[in-house]
Formats: sequence, structure tokens, C-alpha cells
Amino acid sequence: MLGDLHGATETGIALAARARGYQSGDIPVIQVGDLHWHAERPLRTPPWPIYFVDGNHDHLPSLLKLKAPTEVAPHWVYCPRGSFVELDGRRVGFLGGARSIDREVRQKNSEWWEEEEPTLEEARRLKELSIDLLITHSPPAFVVREMGYAEHDYASVVVEEIWEELGRPRLICGHMHQRYRSGSITVLGDLDVEVVE
Repeated sequence: MLGDLHGATETGIALAARARGYQSGDIPVIQVGDLHWHAERPLRTPPWPIYFVDGNHDHLPSLLKLKAPTEVAPHWVYCPRGSFVELDGRRVGFLGGARSIDREVRQKNSEWWEEEEPTLEEARRLKELSIDLLITHSPPAFVVREMGYAEHDYASVVVEEIWEELGRPRLICGHMHQRYRSGSITVLGDLDVEVVE
């Protein structure tokens, strides 16, 4: 698992390579959003697929139109909100999106979009599935509060609701720019790595 990269894809690939070196066999790599994806900006091609969700710093118009996991650049696989993939014997569900807290200093429809936050409808595409691992960009609302933030966004409410409905599977997310653990939930910091056994 890779935390928010914010454009530092070279570093992210190097970190993932190091983490993969500690495991035997070919382990999948998942990135939790804020890759700084934009269809017009080429990314370095990693030697293996990296699955990622959208964050609030990714170009949403080029991603949200996709409805199934799609290789958007060589070895970069975007996993839309409410999609799943079987990886390493696990059913992994994906729910990207979060609200930009710095909207006032960013330009609407080029640096942030109204569709930044996932909807309950998108989240509930996962409801009938047996999910072993849930990958989101935003943490659940109660985790945001545990981390000391009085306010949370709609995305964190949606994440908490679907996490509960799915039976509280292991959840790994980013967005908060710092590492935090709460039971089966791991919030990854920027350029952070987590190896899931």
C-alpha cells in the first residue's frame, strides 16, 4: 500500500519496490489517492501494476467517467468508486474521493470539482459483495474525530457508513497526511508504505 504521493511517483515506485523486496512472490501494489493523476501528464511506468483510487488532487473529469478498473497509463490501474478487484486472494473494494479543504485557494473545475466526494450510491455498489479489504481516500468520520479534527466532510460519513454495512473489513486510506491506526483501520501518511500480510 502506498500513501498519498502528490506527484512524487518516482519515490512511490521506489518505496513500493523496497516493500515488495521483503515479501516472497509478486505482491500487488495499491495507492490510496492524491497521485496527482492527469491524463495529459505522463507518469513513469512502474515494473508492475499499481492500482489506485481518486483523491481530491487528481483530475476527476478523466477518471470519474470510468466505471470499471481500467489501465489509464502503462501499469497504472484506476479503480473507480464502488469497484472491486481480486488481488492476492482477497476481494478488494475501492472508494476514492474526498473534499478539498483548500477550495478557496484553488480554481474550481481545474483544481477541484463538485464531484470530489463519493456518494452513497457509488459506495453501495460494494454492498452486496464480500469485501476483505476496503481502500478509500478519506477515512471514516469517527477516525477523523479521533485524529483531533472537529469537522469532517461528507466523504468520511459515506466511508463510515459503507464500512459499517460491509461488516467493518480492514480499511486502508490516506488524505490526512499523517499515519494513524484505529482498530482495523490504517490511515497512511504522505509517501507512506504499508505491507498487508
